[in-house]
Amino acid sequence: MLTDVETVLIQLCFEANPPDAVATEAFACLEALEDAGKTINRSRAGIAAACLVYAYDLVNLASAPTHEEIAAMAGTTLMTTYTRRDELETVLEAE
Repeated sequence: MLTDVETVLIQLCFEANPPDAVATEAFACLEALEDAGKTINRSRAGIAAACLVYAYDLVNLASAPTHEEIAAMAGTTLMTTYTRRDELETVLEAE
């Protein structure tokens, strides 16, 4: 069964249409956040946007949407997206 955040990330990926490598990385980021308990009581849209922003930055494509565009597609603010992305980086550095 999909979690609420997975559903939001799927919807975001449907709208943003990232390459497979980016989508795969975004879901790996989400899994790391879920395993660390960092999806509880947090904005689902912010988490999904942060995972996609981080994945695009990792894969480093010239044609990537801006962070602002991803946040808007997710229906969240850039501030929330960056806050969740910073949490994601902390979780990934601890692995």
